Amino acid sequence: MWGCRANIRLVTLLPILAMAWGCRQEPALLPVLDAELPGVTVQAPDSLGAGEALTLSFRASAALETPWTFVSNPWGALGIPLERNGEVYLARVPLEVTRFAGPLRWRMGQGNTLLASGVVEIQPSEKRPEVLESYAGPSHLRIGQDPYGDFIVLPVDVWDNPLPDGTALSLTVSGDGSRETATDRASHLMAYRRLGPGQRTGIRYLDARHGDIRSKRREVRVMAGIPDSLTLLATRPHDVADGHSLLHLAAGPLRDAWGNPVPDGTWVEFRLTDSLGNQTRTQGAALRGLAEIDVPFPNRATQWRITAAAAGGVVSRPLELAFLPAVVEVPFVVAPNGRLVEIGPVPSLAGGLAPDGFPVNARLESPEGDTVLTRLAWLRDGQASLRFPATEVGAGRYRLLLRCGDWQGETRLNTDRDGLE
Repeated sequence: MWGCRANIRLVTLLPILAMAWGCRQEPALLPVLDAELPGVTVQAPDSLGAGEALTLSFRASAALETPWTFVSNPWGALGIPLERNGEVYLARVPLEVTRFAGPLRWRMGQGNTLLASGVVEIQPSEKRPEVLESYAGPSHLRIGQDPYGDFIVLPVDVWDNPLPDGTALSLTVSGDGSRETATDRASHLMAYRRLGPGQRTGIRYLDARHGDIRSKRREVRVMAGIPDSLTLLATRPHDVADGHSLLHLAAGPLRDAWGNPVPDGTWVEFRLTDSLGNQTRTQGAALRGLAEIDVPFPNRATQWRITAAAAGGVVSRPLELAFLPAVVEVPFVVAPNGRLVEIGPVPSLAGGLAPDGFPVNARLESPEGDTVLTRLAWLRDGQASLRFPATEVGAGRYRLLLRCGDWQGETRLNTDRDGLE
């Protein structure tokens, strides 16, 4: 794949060459002669630098009636008009043809007779491009997973002709506090060097030089391998299940088997399982080798089993955390008409009042035990209100069941006929 790059620009010229070279058809010829016919003297070089001017000179002892000249190379054939100057006929080969390295075959004849033929070897030009063409890939290497990358250099002349096999190039790899330069020789269009990830992360810089020409500096990033170990830590302000405080979880330091911190953004999955077997999963991205998340406390007493898992299958040791009931006492007052229940202030075992947003669940049952309706309220400043208007609850006797966190209580409601607006 890499070796084809040197010919990409040449391939794009094929349609143009076909249009330019196809303007004249080479005549049907008699058998090609191995030597010049008597009466025709040829002046043509054996070799030529790519892109240099080439003129084929033919001296004839007699005037030629319908002379012609054709040149061809692997990209096509082209008929070239002859300029006559006395006994001399000149064929000026365009630079668009001579800039392609390789054999350039020419034929000269009259009518259907071939008078002379030969080959000019077009050599790569001495002129060089300003930048040495190079490639590096892949752009990232992961320690322990990617065996190596390649740094490939294509030495060409100014016309993109590959330089001969054996052309010497200096290839340099630097980074990680080291610099190594080696001499390589082109073979089959290119020179290359394999780059292993090593055992330390960082950026490897790659550059090449041929004489005074240098390549563009390429970069390959070496990243840590998969995490090899994982430690889970938990921090909480207290152990009361108030449904409001935050549990801070941190997994790390995340390092591979060689001690390198894993790349930022590596995902870590945190798994929380309560005493009833309910499981919650959430993810955090690593930053500087540490993945952190905050999880709200439960609002009921429970036991959490927590683990963390990272890419590659590494799992932390589990943490066991117990949460105590936040509420053990809930004062409340029922209005005389039975249609309003005032709850609170509700104290918390964590200190102060139960936090805002702490839920209060209510269920109203008939004397037969059927559910009439349910209510959900949230504490604000440790207090909440439950209303049972006549439009929803008729006059009668009911049983009211209350739950606030782990606390449960009940009372009787005797609702009147007037109700609440």
